[in-house]
Amino acid sequence: MSAALESLVELTDPAAVAAEIGRINSLVGGSPEVPAEAWQLVSEMESRLEGLAVSRWQTIDPYLQAVFLRGYAQASKALKNQGDPDARRLLRLGLERMRHALEEIGQASQVSDGLSPKELVRWLSRIVPVPQQELSDVLGVERRKFQRWLNESPKPEGDDALRVAVVARIVNQLRHSFTPVGVIRWFNRPRAELKGKKPKSLLTRVEDLPRLVGLASAVRHSDAT
Repeated sequence: MSAALESLVELTDPAAVAAEIGRINSLVGGSPEVPAEAWQLVSEMESRLEGLAVSRWQTIDPYLQAVFLRGYAQASKALKNQGDPDARRLLRLGLERMRHALEEIGQASQVSDGLSPKELVRWLSRIVPVPQQELSDVLGVERRKFQRWLNESPKPEGDDALRVAVVARIVNQLRHSFTPVGVIRWFNRPRAELKGKKPKSLLTRVEDLPRLVGLASAVRHSDAT
């Protein structure tokens, strides 16, 4: 089993897993018969997925989770029916869906996992160029504190760091569909899906993170359909 595939359980390196799946799918596409390596990959993924780190996967965009799991189901069905004339096509489709989902997950993770809290503050300031007061309100801090994070040595810590990371993950979804002003409005508007609460009021509740990310993701992917 490759090191990349072993990282699937904790999603420590989704981009590497995506690259490995893409490599295998290219082999399938260039071979007259499905290589044994491809069937082995799907079989090994089955054993890996039994031990998924649920807490880690719960922080992932629900849409991308669904794409990945649909792709896995297709590849698994192909594995169980290797003699079926449609197995090769189903395998390639499933592998590509998984590759795409993991690649997108990796890109999203770079925003919140690959940057320090201070770097995330600067990223937010650049991506959402609104008055600092509006962005600091979403982050739940005074403007002066936000300015110190941007320009001086202090950095977000504790609950502040968590809130910055959550906001960055959500903004990374919303920025594809809204203007900067629209992004801020999304955080401040009561939503029926949240029982009339504003998204920004739930930003420090870890248990609400998947739901908030899911709502933001739904905006992005509804635009794509």
